[in-house]
Amino acid sequence: MPNTMNLKATSPLAEWLSYLENSHFKAIDLGLERIKSVAEELDLLNPAPYVITVGGTNGKGTTCRLLETILLNHGLRVGVYSSPHLLRYNERVRIQNQDLPDEMHTASFDFIEKHKTQSLTYFEFSTLSALHLFKQAKLDVVILEIGLGGSLDATNIVDNDLAVITSIDIDHTDFLGSTREEISFEKAGIFRANKPVVIGEPNVPQPMLEQAEKLHCYVSRRDVNWSFKANEQTWMWQSNKVRLENLENLIHNWQFIPNGTEGYRTAEVTMGGVDTHEISSKTMEATKIKGLYFIGEVLDVVGWLGGYNFQWAWSSAAVCAMGIAES
Repeated sequence: MPNTMNLKATSPLAEWLSYLENSHFKAIDLGLERIKSVAEELDLLNPAPYVITVGGTNGKGTTCRLLETILLNHGLRVGVYSSPHLLRYNERVRIQNQDLPDEMHTASFDFIEKHKTQSLTYFEFSTLSALHLFKQAKLDVVILEIGLGGSLDATNIVDNDLAVITSIDIDHTDFLGSTREEISFEKAGIFRANKPVVIGEPNVPQPMLEQAEKLHCYVSRRDVNWSFKANEQTWMWQSNKVRLENLENLIHNWQFIPNGTEGYRTAEVTMGGVDTHEISSKTMEATKIKGLYFIGEVLDVVGWLGGYNFQWAWSSAAVCAMGIAES
């Protein structure tokens, strides 16, 4: 749909979002050709020196939040793109743990609108805008949360340096397939040749492992390359190189501790040498202060109520945090 509303960089964000909701003939139009061509023309395919893409069924938002906290505590400049938002669109893009003001989003929308050569869906447009904002901010690390599936998701136009899979379950069967095997293959579409992959799912379907092997990925798996144990008072996490013991359990239901341990592994892979004890304590305290005491972030509230999102996110975030070190 052409911009008949005559929107400008100074137009209200609500008007821009209304335009985006109706700017393409389909709300979901999977495929990367259109968005990638625009991203190439605008030089948006390299938003930061290091990119982490987080996929999976449950726990992606929590994993992104925990990993973001770990990397920020390590002194890095970090941007996060996640979806959907709960209350405000601004929640989708964070830079240095801050939501951006409306004016930055509308200015970015205006830039994309003036230069795009293809019709774009709401999610495609917002993804390009996020990449534009990240590139302007001159970040060290960008974390991209997959919106749907993996291989055909708009965020997958960016070649990541590390991919994370939090969990694998039956979801979006109309687009991804009806079995865990089919869905896992779609989610494995975020893997890149000769790049590290962190997997928090303990029961990994064979098609995902075969895709990782085909691409010669360095794979770090839960209960293979890293593991954890927990009780009501403390928990421990270990990889082949690092062992964290007697970590204080700040989570009331200790069965949900696994939910971000991929984040530690990913940070370990990403950062090389890190003070893991300091990172663990800072991360738990920071997430507690920010209202992430039991869930990680508001985007995972529904999953928390179902009893599984936090379980996967601690696995993902923790492994990510450690994983960055061994690549």
